[in-house]
Amino acid sequence: MRINLLPVEERPLDTFAIRWEFVAILLGIVLLVLVNGYGLMQNLQVRTLNFQYNGIVEENMFLKMQRNEVNAIQEKNRVLENKLKHYQEITSMGENSISLKSILEITECIPTNVWIDDLQLQSEMVVIYGYTVSTATVSQFLRNLSDAGFDANVRNFEQIAGNVTRFSIDVKGG
Repeated sequence: MRINLLPVEERPLDTFAIRWEFVAILLGIVLLVLVNGYGLMQNLQVRTLNFQYNGIVEENMFLKMQRNEVNAIQEKNRVLENKLKHYQEITSMGENSISLKSILEITECIPTNVWIDDLQLQSEMVVIYGYTVSTATVSQFLRNLSDAGFDANVRNFEQIAGNVTRFSIDVKGG
């Protein structure tokens, strides 16, 4: 039998004895590596998400720009469709309507000193808006229209300023 008279702190350790200081240090190092690895993975995930977010923002801006372009094209298309509809209405008027040739004949009936502001084409007549410096020229205009085979009636006749007279005439036939 062997007796060891050394104090317990100075005695050599058994080969199978656990050194708790080393275990604590080893656990600390393992925990530090795990926390750093987890932090690195989270950092990579944040970068990936930022990259995806920036890509989505750029795509969203591109789509907004395309939407604005599509809206502009649709607006132009609506305007062109309205023009086409208007032109189709003009060209497809019935036999009782005023033809484009008749409008040219009406404009040839305009005497001097008569100025036309507006010419509205309706289904069976043309409404002429204009002004003159002499009321006699309006009477001459009506006679010219009658001589050309049109049925013309004065819709409105008013003195604006001085000797300037504003008028509107309904013209049918032709």
